[in-house]
Amino acid sequence: MHLRARLLVVVTLPLILGVSCVRAGDAADEEPAGAQRLTVTVGDSLAFDPPTLTVTAGKPVILTIRNIGNTDHDWTITGLPARDIKSAVQAGHGHPRTGEIVGHPKPRGEVIIRFTPTQPGTYEFYCSVPGHRQAGMKGLLQVTEPTAAQPAYG
Repeated sequence: MHLRARLLVVVTLPLILGVSCVRAGDAADEEPAGAQRLTVTVGDSLAFDPPTLTVTAGKPVILTIRNIGNTDHDWTITGLPARDIKSAVQAGHGHPRTGEIVGHPKPRGEVIIRFTPTQPGTYEFYCSVPGHRQAGMKGLLQVTEPTAAQPAYG
C-alpha cells in the first residue's frame, strides 16, 4: 500500500507543479487595464486594413495582425519609441533589427503584438516582404498625447 501512495505522489506532484507554472505564465499575458485593442487585416492585395491606426502614448497596445489571404506578409514598424514589446519575433522566433517591432502572421493565420508607445508622433508601418513596401503596402500609426480624461497608463 505504501508503494501505491508513493507512486501516486511521484506521478501527481509533477502534474500539479506543471499546472501551477502554466497558470503563472498566463498571468503575464493578461490584458492590462486600459489596453488599446486593435486589429489590422492583410490579404492577397498589397494593403493594410485599416491603413491608419491611432493610439494614445503611455497606454498599452494589443495589436492583432490577421492574414486572411494566401500571401506572405508581415507588419513592421521602425523607430517607434516603445516599451514592454512582446511578439513572437521579439521572443526569439526571428531577428528584428534594433528599434524594430515585427509581427509575421502566416497565411490564414494571425499574431498578436503588445507594446506601449512612449512618445506622440506619426510613424510608418509597412510590410517588409521584398517588393511589398515599394508597391505601397504601408500605413501610419498615429500616437497621440493622453488627455486629462485619458491619463497615461502606469
